[in-house]
Amino acid sequence: MRNNELNLSTAEAVIRESSLTRRGILCGIAAISLGFIPEPAIAAKGVTILPSGKVEVLIASNPTLKKVGGLIQVDFTNGLSVAVVRISTAAKGFKVLNLACTHQGVPIKQTGNTWTCPAHNSQFSIDGKLKRGPATSALLEIPFKATTKSLVIG
Repeated sequence: MRNNELNLSTAEAVIRESSLTRRGILCGIAAISLGFIPEPAIAAKGVTILPSGKVEVLIASNPTLKKVGGLIQVDFTNGLSVAVVRISTAAKGFKVLNLACTHQGVPIKQTGNTWTCPAHNSQFSIDGKLKRGPATSALLEIPFKATTKSLVIG
């Protein structure tokens, strides 16, 4: 009987392990399809500097912004970089984030679903919330106006 019990325990362990794997795969597929796992930031296209000094970004030129979790990076000539992140399907469902760490102003980089400071390893969520210090505040949000066709930053 002991061999049968041992084989049954081994079989149950294999079934439990494969169930977790299936569950993980299904959760991963759901997260991707719902837009919870952001795509890597890509350089913005369709960017125009307006006479007012503000920057216009055409949404049609940046298809990643059409779905929640999509993001682009806009780099300015003065060294400032911002991320435009789609946070909802509403016409104004965006955040524009200054990509400088709020600890010491070091430019941050995207690592998966996190913005990470290479200097002291502060971490921020894709939508700018502080996850881990030494920074003590979220990423700075840049004012913008949005329509269904474009965003005007500044």
